[in-house]
Amino acid sequence: MRELDASRFLVRRALPVAVLIILAIAGVRYIAGDHRLILAALTVILFLSFAFWVARMLGRFARSRGEIERAALYRLVAENSPGGAIYVFDRDLRFQLAGGPSLDKSTFDASALEGKTIWEALDPDTVTKIEPAYRAALAGEKSSFEIEFGVNNYRATVTPLRDQAGAVTGGLVQTQEITEQRNLEHQLRQAQKLDAVGQLAGGIAHDFNNLLTVIGGYTTLALARQQLDEGVRDTFSQIRIATERATSLTRQLLAFSRQQHLVAQRLELGKIVEEILPMLSRLIESRVELRSTFQTDVAAVMFDRSQLEQILVNLVINARDAMPGGGTISIEVSETEIDEAYTAAHPDATVGPHVVLTVSDTGHGMDEATRARIFEPFFTTKAETHGTGLGLAVVYGIVNQSGGNIWVYSEVGRGTTFKIYLPAATAADTATDTVDEPAPVVAEPASPGTTVLVVDDHPAVRSLAVAVLEGAGYNVLEAANTSEAGEVLGDHAVDAIVSDIVLPGGGAAAPTYPADARGRSAGVVYMSGYTADMLRGSVLTAQARFLEKPFSPAALLASTAAVID
Repeated sequence: MRELDASRFLVRRALPVAVLIILAIAGVRYIAGDHRLILAALTVILFLSFAFWVARMLGRFARSRGEIERAALYRLVAENSPGGAIYVFDRDLRFQLAGGPSLDKSTFDASALEGKTIWEALDPDTVTKIEPAYRAALAGEKSSFEIEFGVNNYRATVTPLRDQAGAVTGGLVQTQEITEQRNLEHQLRQAQKLDAVGQLAGGIAHDFNNLLTVIGGYTTLALARQQLDEGVRDTFSQIRIATERATSLTRQLLAFSRQQHLVAQRLELGKIVEEILPMLSRLIESRVELRSTFQTDVAAVMFDRSQLEQILVNLVINARDAMPGGGTISIEVSETEIDEAYTAAHPDATVGPHVVLTVSDTGHGMDEATRARIFEPFFTTKAETHGTGLGLAVVYGIVNQSGGNIWVYSEVGRGTTFKIYLPAATAADTATDTVDEPAPVVAEPASPGTTVLVVDDHPAVRSLAVAVLEGAGYNVLEAANTSEAGEVLGDHAVDAIVSDIVLPGGGAAAPTYPADARGRSAGVVYMSGYTADMLRGSVLTAQARFLEKPFSPAALLASTAAVID
């Protein structure tokens, strides 16, 4: 049972009972002929009425004071709400109170809301989003929803407001800004998506390199035949040209998947960009102006110069294509300090001093849907005959593989800006160790009795290698995995091993092989559709060489001759 305040108790219980008792007693006395009690009864009734009036006034004052104190408390909480706001509305959905930091970021202020209904104060789209939750609060239910105002996101919780009797008198809306959280979630989803696509692209590139090895290898063997007529020779030449173009595509996919070979050097970014500018100027037309700004005393970075050139070429070409009617491309080099606030919104960034390479254009820009996909391989807004959609994917892969971060801002009709953040080099940073590959040698005819073991789980690649080596006069043995290779080495004398790096049962590292039947360890030619980075600091020695797929028959023979020597 609900507790009643003083005025409600007097009105509903005490006063009616007292009046009835007094009237009953006065009636009995009147019948008995005692008329004096009538005057006393009237006096008592007047006194009780006055007491009732006083009690009601005190109750109203108390309720009014309580409402004022509660409103003041709500306003105090609203003004100190971190990044959010508080709204109070009545049963007519009329705002009674509004306040909080989020109002400062919107087009509203308290005076534009207080005293107005949601239909009077807000646009129809916003009313459609919030009205169900407000109605639910009037029905006594708590609910929440998310809403966007401008570029900011908010989570709103709507709860019923009740009076002392428990009746719903309106609702309380508490909002909390979640813009940073949503941006971080979006960045994380994008990073995870691109990582997944990168792994897929790298796997496809590796498998495709096996196919290109077979196609290009057999094409080269066919072209080596003297008896081919011109028509057939031209056909095979076109196949070889297509294979070379496909090889270029797979290398770009490997760049996107961060599996290419990079040689980091200490570079002064401003000087390097300045040296590249004449080449970049030749890529654009006279209707496009190329501007450059270099901040002085910028720290050095550890980066692969050839990859820096590729990044600039890709970005400048994209900027040029975004300005068919002419415009301006600006290249800037500056220095900045990345703080935790930036890394919170960009999970792949690191805190510390960075050098910033900025490429901006005044072109047609991009909408949000397009901007979210620009780093995906093969995604392009250009016509099918203009590019492959790998340019920005390659830029993304190079920057991330080098420990940097890339940020893009664009608006339709207002151009696009790419900012590449590269960690500033420290005194301890030195050039990346490179894979020391011996200079190419010309393949000599195989010595009589020279035996080579070919180990590859891809039958077509293995068959091609066997055909090339046998054609050069080698005795060739085959194995599909490390286990089979071990058995062959236990039974035969082997002068060289041609082996794929990734083999079933071989683990993540490049395979190592035991001594052969004579107790000698043969030199190894490691083949892979990935890059030589996989071998850095491990098995690549004077007795080993790396052969990147797709390779030519001549390259296979030269590498084999080198490890035998």
